Amino acid sequence: MKHVHMLAWIGLFVNIIICFVARNLLLDEGQLNFHSRADGVWSWLVLALFIAVVVQAISIMLSGRYPYLAIVLAFVGGIVMVPASVIFLVGSLFSLQTRINAGFTPWRSTTAVGEADNQQLLTFNASGFYPQGALALIAGIIILMIGMGIGGVFIAAGIVALCNGYRLQNRVVIGVSGESMIFTPGLYADTYVIPLRDVAVVERSNNDAKVRLLIRSSGRSFTLRKKLLAGDKVNDAFAAILAKLTTV
Repeated sequence: MKHVHMLAWIGLFVNIIICFVARNLLLDEGQLNFHSRADGVWSWLVLALFIAVVVQAISIMLSGRYPYLAIVLAFVGGIVMVPASVIFLVGSLFSLQTRINAGFTPWRSTTAVGEADNQQLLTFNASGFYPQGALALIAGIIILMIGMGIGGVFIAAGIVALCNGYRLQNRVVIGVSGESMIFTPGLYADTYVIPLRDVAVVERSNNDAKVRLLIRSSGRSFTLRKKLLAGDKVNDAFAAILAKLTTV
């Protein structure tokens, strides 16, 4: 269970509390009654919340052996409780990436990888997350003010976008240091380092707007989009990095 992110545990705990609070509120008001049509809706809603939490717990238990099935179950169980379940869902995304990338060596900026003067790094273009997050927040507040509960979903999405912008602003997407490649395979993944000889370019679109890389040792591939990159002279730096990789 070491791969399970702390946010997943926190989110699951929060969701359990929400279930019991909802149940106790209905008990206090005498509405937890499956036989009364008026109260039945609320009763079934509480039951759905408890089932959702059980599915979320199962997703955590399966995440070690069946990570992709686990993330599907996480979203099936989490969608019922949005926006409250956003913490759990984000934690599940982190957990998935940690699990499927367990075979790679984590990289930190303080790690001595190659020579400093032979290093090219491109970071995430995190600036785009801020306007997206701000717009979602504003839209959510307006929607809530007119009495529509879905506004909470927009607010949660806005907060996630703003957090991603802050979290990814200095994160390396792809880079070369000596004979190693540094890469981050997803928005919720850690940054890893692998030998250059283990990476191959298998697909390139016009002007390298989208590039798919294959990691031979694991058989996994991931796609890079140039619009997500930031740094000095992005086009030239990206081309220089790709030039050091073999092409299939």
